[in-house]
Amino acid sequence: MSAGIDKPTADASQVDTVELDITDVGYGGKGVARHDGCVYFVRGAMLGERIRARVRHRHKSFIDAELLEVLSPSPDRIEPACPLADVCPGCAYQHSTYAAELQTKHMQLGSLLERIGKVSADCLQPPTPSPEELGYRNKITLHASADGDQAVLGYIGEDNKSVFDVPACPLAGPEINEALAHLRASGRRMKGLATGDTITLRHTPADGVHVMEGGKTGKQDRLMEQTPIGDLRVPVRGFFQVNVPVANMVLERVMALLAEINPSRVVDLYCGSGVFTLAASHCGVEWSVGVDTSHSGIRAAHRNAVKLGLEGLEFISGPVENALHEVLPIEAMPTTTVIVDPPRRGLSKRVIDGLIQAKPANILYLSCAADTLARDIARFAAAGYTIRQAQLFDMFPRTALFETLAWMSR
Repeated sequence: MSAGIDKPTADASQVDTVELDITDVGYGGKGVARHDGCVYFVRGAMLGERIRARVRHRHKSFIDAELLEVLSPSPDRIEPACPLADVCPGCAYQHSTYAAELQTKHMQLGSLLERIGKVSADCLQPPTPSPEELGYRNKITLHASADGDQAVLGYIGEDNKSVFDVPACPLAGPEINEALAHLRASGRRMKGLATGDTITLRHTPADGVHVMEGGKTGKQDRLMEQTPIGDLRVPVRGFFQVNVPVANMVLERVMALLAEINPSRVVDLYCGSGVFTLAASHCGVEWSVGVDTSHSGIRAAHRNAVKLGLEGLEFISGPVENALHEVLPIEAMPTTTVIVDPPRRGLSKRVIDGLIQAKPANILYLSCAADTLARDIARFAAAGYTIRQAQLFDMFPRTALFETLAWMSR
């Protein structure tokens, strides 16, 4: 939103407006202000700005407010690259320079580690930016909403129900937006959409753009991705990072840490297609094992190990909780490094308890959710682990999310 430009508002007698000084930007990207004993969260507000806002929801301990006008703009405020920035909940920093966004996220990570993780932020390494702040995503999923012959294809709004039309997404790679334009130009295909339908567009340089409707993968079930250890085949619907250049930076950092730690065993939990397991073997680790619930991911991992000529690996398909006793033999833990890359919700209590009981020498924890990472670090710290390093990798520029790699040791 440009400074000094008001949004349409209701009659002043029916709205609660307030002028606020933004003193922080919280995890999630909202500006934070304190006024008359209340904490306000304002989407689109930047650190150091004075704004006028309208109260949207009063909660027990805070207030959600809508940005109406920027009275004193930050020098880092810019025009959003996306015309949908005001309505799309996916982006949190379209209005900010990328340098300011990266510094904001770095400060958020340090704050979370101290407040929730109960560890010093001195462990933080300099943040790693994305080479591209736009056009980096290799995958997007769009939702359909139909009314008669008229269909809308786009993202889900802030209410988690409505769908707003997305002609193009600046975060997606140009190949994906080109394919999306062709798809939207097809009257037959658009008219065939029903409310609740989804279309996923996935791109790799080797395979081009793969379009998937609903749960259908089409004839091609695996795609080729380029990594520092070689080209890997991954399931077309399986997990793979959406920002490949940054994912490769993370992989290179993990390999550098493995070279420094020099473990005899690596246990890779939530391994997906086994990238870190394969990398451990590539680095000369004597024995490595990957565990994941994805059967297609584990099949791909086996094939990639054969293709790359790697030995001393094992892959287990199933819940991590069920495999812990098998992959964490107590006698081997003094020379074992465990790599965990869990979903956004973090590690379950059962997995944390199993790791604490087994006492591996080192844990490398990769997370896309800094809040649950900090929560889990607190439990490991209480059990005798020291966080040696934590580093932000900006896997998701312009959004509220980022990737963090934390190294803990006993």
